[in-house]
Amino acid sequence: MHHDDEMKKLVGTRITIRGATTKFSLPNQGSFDQPYDAQVANVNLRRTKTRSFGMFTKSSRLAIYGMGPHSGGSMISYSLWIKTKNASEMILIHYGHNFSGRSSKNIYTLTLQNGNPMLYISRTAILQPKMKYDLNDGNWHHIAVSMPRKSCNLSEVMMFVDGKAINTITDKNEANIFFVTSGRLSIGGFGYSHESYEAKFPHLSPFIGAVDEFYMWGRALTGDDLRVLMQI
Repeated sequence: MHHDDEMKKLVGTRITIRGATTKFSLPNQGSFDQPYDAQVANVNLRRTKTRSFGMFTKSSRLAIYGMGPHSGGSMISYSLWIKTKNASEMILIHYGHNFSGRSSKNIYTLTLQNGNPMLYISRTAILQPKMKYDLNDGNWHHIAVSMPRKSCNLSEVMMFVDGKAINTITDKNEANIFFVTSGRLSIGGFGYSHESYEAKFPHLSPFIGAVDEFYMWGRALTGDDLRVLMQI
């Protein structure tokens, strides 16, 4: 378990992730397997009759202290449920470089911009819906992105809102997606990725709202996957 006092104690009592410190952490107990250590700071767990979920504030952090599992031209798909009323562009899922912010290889960062889902593979290559969505209406919504093949173009990535494929557009800077192998994954913020991301993406902010049922696959999503996810 990675923690602030790891040189003195086997079990940590304090974790700091990008300036947010907590003494109430939830160490990974196997969800991400042994190579991955999920650090959770300042995320409140809530329960209703129908679901359990995490409530994120500006000081919340959920970072995975482990490399990958993105690699080279591999296929990666994300999905999660979110509920928010915030209008700023917030980070939902971030995969980015760890050792250097100057790498030419791709990130894979899903955001919500005033209710619109956006997928970044670089600062200037962005996949976004053709029409305006209002997924920050305070209700639960499901968002998913899926690569159909290895090293596909950004424009080939499928985006789904509430279980349905939506029409998307990209800018002229798209290219074949090729991930850096030294990247780190996080939910709701930049996590343990390189410290230069705040300067590169000053318009992105931590997620504020509720998150539930995050999934990641090393393959393309199928119709059966989406049907199961929408029943959760």
